[in-house]
Amino acid sequence: TSSTGKYNHLGSSLNLFGRSDGMNEYGLTVCKASNGFPVGNFPGAQPAQVTGFSFWVVVRALLEQCKTAEECLAWLLEAPIAYNINLIAADPSGKTLLFETLDGHKSFLWLSDSPQGFISATNHSILDEIKPFEKQIMVNSEQRQALIDETCQTKQHISSDDIQQLLSTPFPHGVCCHYYHDFLGTLHSIIFNDSMETM
Repeated sequence: TSSTGKYNHLGSSLNLFGRSDGMNEYGLTVCKASNGFPVGNFPGAQPAQVTGFSFWVVVRALLEQCKTAEECLAWLLEAPIAYNINLIAADPSGKTLLFETLDGHKSFLWLSDSPQGFISATNHSILDEIKPFEKQIMVNSEQRQALIDETCQTKQHISSDDIQQLLSTPFPHGVCCHYYHDFLGTLHSIIFNDSMETM
């Protein structure tokens, strides 16, 4: 996508104008997972607890307006966000950010501060500042997070093939889910390489 006065970006389109993930011309990568119950006006969703943007606006805005993960954090902390998001932003310098919002509460963790040495997120809150606001955690979200953690903690080197295997293997042996009737499912998986600026 190329809009006048904005950074060019490539990724998955959503709701005609939005993005669910992507990489911009500076190698900034943004991806997200819903955090907790989806927010919306449909069965099974909760109404927004604050007035603000949905995730597809947030992801596109970050890709169009930010060059670095640090710029993303500044934007995210100022922006009104109504949707509950686990968002990861990474740039070619190696700066990687996990940002969570739940019912208007916000928190973040830099990869450099992660005690595990990596960051990841499925569909529940990871950060201690956000956990108290979680209404209910889906068991399969915890199980998928445990699979990611186990993969990252048991392998000294994780290859693209390892990641692809984890992402494409159906749950419960991998993280790929097809629970679309419950508004939960893998639409697609993309491996972004910020240092090589490839996807």
